[in-house]
Amino acid sequence: MSVRETIVRNTGFNALGRVWEALVGLVLIAYIVSQIGFAQYGLWGVIAAFTGYAALFDLGVCLETESRADEAVQVYRQYIQVVRSQNASAAARAQERIDALGGR
Repeated sequence: MSVRETIVRNTGFNALGRVWEALVGLVLIAYIVSQIGFAQYGLWGVIAAFTGYAALFDLGVCLETESRADEAVQVYRQYIQVVRSQNASAAARAQERIDALGGR
């Protein structure tokens, strides 16, 4: 197999992988939103983005990250209190997730 054929084949597989990744992402987003709702999905996305950036720039700041995560749990608990006043079942699901994550 020539270098050109190898490059074309690998590029094709790479493109198929990207398409597959996009399709799986769309399905997972729909599933996650159906399970936790729009508000919790937005919060989940913010926390996921924060932890992703923290992992990229972890230059000995693990303790700071832990502190920020602890603050995020506290803010999320306050959010649960607000939701509880409007929708008790959504608040109960959110509290179960916090407990499952080992929130203090």
